[in-house]
Amino acid sequence: MLFGYAPKSASVPILHSQTTLLTVYTMICSYQIDAFIYDCRQFSSLSSVYMAYYNYTVIISRHYSVPKIPKLKGQDTFTGTIMHSHVYRKPEDFKDQSVVCIGAASSGQDIALDLHPHAKMVYLSHWKPTLQSEFPKNVTQVSPVDHLNGNQVVFTSGEKVEADTILLCTGYKYSFPFLSKECGVKVNIEENQISPLFQHMIHSQFPSLSFIGVTSAIAPFPLFSCQMRLILAVLEGAYKLPCKEQIEKENQVDLQVRLDLGWPLRYTHKLGHLQWEYNNKLTELAGVTPISPVVHNLYDEVHYHRSTNVWHYKNLNFEIVDEKNWQQIIRQGSGDA
Repeated sequence: MLFGYAPKSASVPILHSQTTLLTVYTMICSYQIDAFIYDCRQFSSLSSVYMAYYNYTVIISRHYSVPKIPKLKGQDTFTGTIMHSHVYRKPEDFKDQSVVCIGAASSGQDIALDLHPHAKMVYLSHWKPTLQSEFPKNVTQVSPVDHLNGNQVVFTSGEKVEADTILLCTGYKYSFPFLSKECGVKVNIEENQISPLFQHMIHSQFPSLSFIGVTSAIAPFPLFSCQMRLILAVLEGAYKLPCKEQIEKENQVDLQVRLDLGWPLRYTHKLGHLQWEYNNKLTELAGVTPISPVVHNLYDEVHYHRSTNVWHYKNLNFEIVDEKNWQQIIRQGSGDA
């Protein structure tokens, strides 16, 4: 698909596919990155490494590639299998098993529902308030895991169950091993923070280095579009970043908003209901048209159905009527309401 955006008249290739990025270095002059130097390797020639030079770098990967694996008390005694959702593939692999899914965010809920036609029992273990949604009879919510003992999983409520598999639906760590130290990107693994960033995406010292998709709990593609448009405005000179001190001040205010909501420090880049104000701020800074209100309205409607009917909400269909309104599509015989 990307090749469709490249001018057919380009005298040199614009897109390089099947290429592994090994390391990103910088050429710094007057406290600005003048160029990025890439060590690259073509899949077709694994022994051949070449260097390439670019003026700008936008990182859109490595947010969901390194699993966050908690250490469970007594895990060395567990006689079953412990695996992260990152390696989950087919529900049929868990036929007639008792499975404990740790974590009830998107992957935990989706995998629990995916497993239910095949597994004997699925325990959705989490610390959140009880999810107000109907689940299949063989999917039940339980408290966090306290410890493991042989084939038993003991929860903080005191309840004990026998389990064949523990699925860690516990998220991911940010990881950018290809960025050299000179790029000045700091990743706090424990608190899931990346710094120093302006608006969660643009390096505050080197604006030619930016990140797409660091934020979580979002409607991805509308937000990515807003982020990219501000990045382009910065690269084209249409918007100039504030000074480092002002950016740091704004980041502290932004963090305090989250702390006041009762969110832990590891939610530094979480948006949730804050995403719409964030999107509007990005488009305002970029000087471009904001996202249509209907996107926000429809997102809220789908989010409501997911919260109250996670088992069946994906069967619902909607269509956009205009910039503010949407309507649900009722297919005859579908039973959707």
